[in-house]
Amino acid sequence: PVSPDEIAAQVAALVDHFRLQTASAQAVWNLFGMESSAVIGKVVSEAAEDQSSGSVATDRSLHRRLTGTELPVPIVDWIIRHEQVRTVADLVERRLLLVFAPRVDRETLDQLERRIVAVHGSCPAGATAAVESLQRNYGRVVEETPHANIPDAPRQT
Repeated sequence: PVSPDEIAAQVAALVDHFRLQTASAQAVWNLFGMESSAVIGKVVSEAAEDQSSGSVATDRSLHRRLTGTELPVPIVDWIIRHEQVRTVADLVERRLLLVFAPRVDRETLDQLERRIVAVHGSCPAGATAAVESLQRNYGRVVEETPHANIPDAPRQT
């Protein structure tokens, strides 16, 4: 078991080492715990490899966050790639645990769908299926939000 003070120290170390915002470091810690530094290190390492090969398919800035959350987009992309995520509901309910977030909106789900398409080329069960799953399985109502111009991969049609 880790005490609250030890967790705060680990989060502060992530902030210092990776130059993350505190809220983003805490969000990563909430998902990965003691493995947070290793996961972020892998994300940074993969980004360096992508840059050296000249093929950066996704935005790797650790300061760019998933809409409506504090999670860095490159961490979300890493989860999609390495945990073989194929559906938005899987991301929301099991991988990112957004089902427990105080608020989940449609814009976030749409962005997750675009991230899956960017990594895998398709998303068999996208944002609409996730909205239905959240309502059916958790009684969660997804808030409709106006869509912002988010520079992601094109949406699957």
